[in-house]
Amino acid sequence: MQPRKTLQNLLLLADAPSSSRLSADDLTHWPENLRRAIEATAILRQEAHATSINCDQCPDGGTEEVYYLGHGKATRAYINCPQCGRVQVLLERLKQCSVDLGRLALWLSKALNTQATPKTLVQERVWDLGRCSLGTSRVPVILVRGLHWQDAVQTLQPALNQTAGVLLTTSSAHLSPSWVPRGFAVTSVAEITRLNQGHLMLDRDELAELVRNRIRLKPKREKPQTTYPLPANCSLERVQIELVSNESLRIKLPNKRPHVFDYKQLGLVDRRSGERPAKTLWSALELFAVNNGFIDWNLSHGSVKHQERLVKHVQRLKQALQRFFETDKEPFYPYQREKGYRCRFVIKDARYGGSGLHD
Repeated sequence: MQPRKTLQNLLLLADAPSSSRLSADDLTHWPENLRRAIEATAILRQEAHATSINCDQCPDGGTEEVYYLGHGKATRAYINCPQCGRVQVLLERLKQCSVDLGRLALWLSKALNTQATPKTLVQERVWDLGRCSLGTSRVPVILVRGLHWQDAVQTLQPALNQTAGVLLTTSSAHLSPSWVPRGFAVTSVAEITRLNQGHLMLDRDELAELVRNRIRLKPKREKPQTTYPLPANCSLERVQIELVSNESLRIKLPNKRPHVFDYKQLGLVDRRSGERPAKTLWSALELFAVNNGFIDWNLSHGSVKHQERLVKHVQRLKQALQRFFETDKEPFYPYQREKGYRCRFVIKDARYGGSGLHD
């Protein structure tokens, strides 16, 4: 049996209105690597032993009642088969299990890295798994059991108050009922579950594609960049800057107390991650601070290749500083190839106990 089909059958048991159980014989038909992967997720719950079982000694294999002899470790089980007579049954064959929906919700939230504990919205029917990062957005994810049951509208609809998100269902149906809010992208858990190197994993790429095709997400609102306008008639030559850490600096303007700003407030953020300084721009600023506002080609960047790169970095740094100070004034003196770059403002490296800014 194919892994996808096995997962679909397992989830259909979980989606059934009545309590359904898997027998030990059912598990033997699963691929060994898939069985181990499913057991590792801890979504299977052990149930009471079966009270009836089919005879595996005769062709008909009729289902017969199970009888027990003895107690504890000495317990034995048997059935009375009309064709084979008394047939002993291994206790392993009588084991049963079912899908623990609470554990399924917990496994899904971990697999999606929602960093949240699932919250039950409707007992045994709806779970809020938290928000999953898909692309540039964090999308709400809801697990639903019985999406196509007769009572679905009355029971489930009030719990789906999100305006947009992913609706994971234990059923195998691809069609979304008409009553489901349009903002939801509906898919079966089995459709996005993969067996990868002996482990069950969720296909985040497929889920992200589903979201892109079916949900119109609101663009992420970026925080406006901080600005620190130069006072009237203040030249950049009167601006004093000190590098106080690997991510922040202190600025002193005339007649104002010094203020500390980090790389985000300066607009020097790595565009790819958004969570660290832009390497080239921050490095250029750091180089100016270490060299007291002057970059000497001979000392710092001897090769032509490095010079060409630094020209671009300083040009971008100039634009960032002009935006920050809300000025069109040039923060650097005219470029001189035989010498290098020099700042119009005062800049020093104070990360290791240098002197403070003076008035």
